[in-house]
Amino acid sequence: LCRGIIERHGGTITVMSLPGQGTTFCVELPVEAVCTTAPVSPEQDRAPAVPDKSILIIDDEPSIASGLKRLLSRDGYTVETVANGHLALAKLQERSYDLLLSDMRMPGIDGPSLYRTLERQYPHLLRRVIFLTGDTLNPETKTFLDESAVPCLTKPCTVAEIRRAIQQVLETE
Repeated sequence: LCRGIIERHGGTITVMSLPGQGTTFCVELPVEAVCTTAPVSPEQDRAPAVPDKSILIIDDEPSIASGLKRLLSRDGYTVETVANGHLALAKLQERSYDLLLSDMRMPGIDGPSLYRTLERQYPHLLRRVIFLTGDTLNPETKTFLDESAVPCLTKPCTVAEIRRAIQQVLETE
């Protein structure tokens, strides 16, 4: 099982065992940046320039969703959170948002499936999506992000990177 996971990520695993000396496992994984961000200037580390906007955070990890909500609420945004794409679509029927900050991997409707639904039902939101992912080595994730050209932050990311990405998306409206 582990070997399959490692190989799917482009890595290798080797085992060396000598009688009476124990066993050594060596796992090598490639380092590849799927989501890139430009360097952050000191000005971008401050609160955003457009704090009167609403953001929907879509993440199945409660600690990440609540941490992002606290941060962005302090910056002046109106922030709501949901745990998956199904709940996000229900929220979008109730009201509009200026930005969607979504995890890639969630139960039910994941990030890519949510994005495809937005293409059909809410195409005006496509340029207002930012993805968060810790799944940077998955070929499907990489292909989706390359093809969609959606801004993406790699977990873990800094507060400055989050603020900068949000500013960039909101300033392109």
